[in-house]
Amino acid sequence: MHGGGPGRWDDDAGGLMLRDDRPKQDGSRPGKTPRDARECNVDVVEVKCRSALSRSGLSNLQYALNPYRGCEHGCLYCYAPAVLHYEGKSPWGCFVEARTNMPVVLAHELRRLPRGTVGVGTVTDPYQPAEQKYRLTRHCLEQLLRKQWPVCVQTKSASVVQDIELLRGFREAEVGMTITAGDDAERKCFEPGASPVEERVRALGELGEAGIRTFVFFGPVLPGLVEDENGLGELFRRLACAKVGRMMVDRLRVHPGVWDRLRPAVLERHPRLAGAYEEVLFGSSDDYEARLADIVELARRSGLSASLVDRP
Repeated sequence: MHGGGPGRWDDDAGGLMLRDDRPKQDGSRPGKTPRDARECNVDVVEVKCRSALSRSGLSNLQYALNPYRGCEHGCLYCYAPAVLHYEGKSPWGCFVEARTNMPVVLAHELRRLPRGTVGVGTVTDPYQPAEQKYRLTRHCLEQLLRKQWPVCVQTKSASVVQDIELLRGFREAEVGMTITAGDDAERKCFEPGASPVEERVRALGELGEAGIRTFVFFGPVLPGLVEDENGLGELFRRLACAKVGRMMVDRLRVHPGVWDRLRPAVLERHPRLAGAYEEVLFGSSDDYEARLADIVELARRSGLSASLVDRP
């Protein structure tokens, strides 16, 4: 699945038009893919945006670019609903807004804004299932490549490999993959719409082989999901073999609505750990902090350059 997407944005009579050269599909609606942990009817809505780039508060990033609002991955720990002040009736993970004019808006902004590093997918995943239809992330990357703006793509989807050839064209490009556990049964529960862990590791290997810099965002660390020392060690060694440049380990953090979404899954799968989650989220836990330090040390012993994310 390397290389070209189904369409591209081309200059046409002074503007940008989408040339759709995709093969005809079977008529199935994007976003209606079966979910592993729960079923919901994903509502994909096409919207227009007034701006593409926003100032980023993240270190080493000057701009943020998010072609989609909402995310079909439906991760239970996701902080995006709080960031977006989402109060919709649909559960998080069951709606997506595709900002269909973002590549055009971005092209105009690149002509007037100071050059800087763009974080692609800082809030919602740029390679969620809707990307297979709309290719908004790809079309935005095409515009950024024309100007050779540095990019940092952040995802937990193995489908990022479909744009390897495009990413190789950047003089400065990096792809980060989020991984929270080595156990895919847990992934299905807490990240129902995201790629299996094995596919993410394989995608990192393909990116590394193509000469694209990569990193792993290991987190948030969920109590009970990272207790298998042997399993974690094996995962970290495979990441090192995949030429992952660095790994950042992050805490589970308090954001409005996070515990409300996590609680049912925790009570179902790990009822004895409910108190531990509440302690981590609303109090302080020396055991949890020690476990974070252990994970960083294990990653280093496995050949990775690892550190704990330093933020409140």
